[in-house]
Amino acid sequence: MEWAEIGGIITPTPADIWCQLAAVVTFEQLVAAGDFLISGAPIVDVSARSHAAQRRTPPLCTLDDIERARRRHQRTTGSPLRRRAVSLLRAPVDSPPESYLRLAILRAPLPEPIVSCPVATRERVLFADLGYPELRIAIEYEGKYHFANAMQVKFDLRRRRAMIDAGWTVLQATDEDLADPTDFIAALARAIAVATAAQR
Repeated sequence: MEWAEIGGIITPTPADIWCQLAAVVTFEQLVAAGDFLISGAPIVDVSARSHAAQRRTPPLCTLDDIERARRRHQRTTGSPLRRRAVSLLRAPVDSPPESYLRLAILRAPLPEPIVSCPVATRERVLFADLGYPELRIAIEYEGKYHFANAMQVKFDLRRRRAMIDAGWTVLQATDEDLADPTDFIAALARAIAVATAAQR
């Protein structure tokens, strides 16, 4: 166990806490927690709401930190879960549902999308939550807050139109898709098949 001082309190390092979580959370939750730790938080210009720049706060730890902690804890409860999870940690990721969706795609099984996928549009580079740049497929997770007010709905629609105008296929996933990803996975599989065939 390694220790750190955070806000004047001596506590296990974030990487060691992640290792301890493996005893009490699901595999999906462990991956999402790891993604969070190594990603930092996005810094968005609220006035512009462009999502054009991927500025982020420093991450709480690195993937190397987590791997070193995993080795320190390899004889403790949750070791097999940590070993599986660490190879699937990705950054930058903005929310746990994005991690859950990526894992659902892998379970399908479909090719793994990249996180924070860059999409060059006419005005700026946007970043889809997940995507396949070689196939020009973007995946956007839209939680309840995306539908909370008219301004957010308009903003999301403008983003989606910009990506489509740039020649990308844009798929949306909601909380319902996370609960039962069957329909979303089928739509994604079709989009991948169509885009792959178009490249031949």
